[in-house]
Amino acid sequence: VGIALFGNNNVVEDIRADQSTGGGITPLGDSNIIRDNHVVGVHRSEGLAWGIYVDGRRNVVMNNDVADITAPDDNEVGIVLSNFSGTGTEFLAVNNRITGAREGIRFEHGATGKYRDNLTSGVTTPFVGTGTDAGNNS
Repeated sequence: VGIALFGNNNVVEDIRADQSTGGGITPLGDSNIIRDNHVVGVHRSEGLAWGIYVDGRRNVVMNNDVADITAPDDNEVGIVLSNFSGTGTEFLAVNNRITGAREGIRFEHGATGKYRDNLTSGVTTPFVGTGTDAGNNS
């Protein structure tokens, strides 16, 4: 993973994660802000490959570029918003751009939140899961 962060109230900003072998940016915790980052060329030989993977409460993912995520069996996601820990709710995903992945933004394990103003290209399924479309996504 390019960046793995465990804790609350962090800001991950202006990072270029290039050629990671699993995931690009992974903050786990509450009230984190992930903004203005570039995640490029994540290649994983097995399992899930992701650009940004967030788990926790009240996290914001905004204005990021995620491109060229590859894995076997089309197990590729630009941005994952997860409730794997049982606390991952109230996400916001705003103004992100995702190219070259099977899924664009995935809300998983019952994660909740809203997504708005996100743009995808070369993405088979742009939005997946229990998130609420707040408008202007394509």
